[in-house]
Amino acid sequence: MMDPLRGPDVATRLIRALHASAAASGTSFELIETVSRPWASATFSGEQHHLVILADPIPGFRSWLAALPDAELPLRGHILADLAIDAVELVGSRLRVTIAALTLIDA
Repeated sequence: MMDPLRGPDVATRLIRALHASAAASGTSFELIETVSRPWASATFSGEQHHLVILADPIPGFRSWLAALPDAELPLRGHILADLAIDAVELVGSRLRVTIAALTLIDA
């Protein structure tokens, strides 16, 4: 979502950063689902994100996906604390990938 005073929310920033990262690696994906919810510990606040993407199973996408958990993605005002590939399955001729991410507010 877009707040006119603050700009896009962290979920939107995460999706944009993922698209930019994929494009920089010469690949792309289609976002088909995203769910975010607040998260907090005793010392940190942020959001948990669940994303489902579709992509052609080309070597460039597979390489990008393999490197994604270690990628540093810029998220103004937030830090990507964790990113994991939860599932990869072939659906027809495309890969369906489930991604879990945790973003923290950068205080």
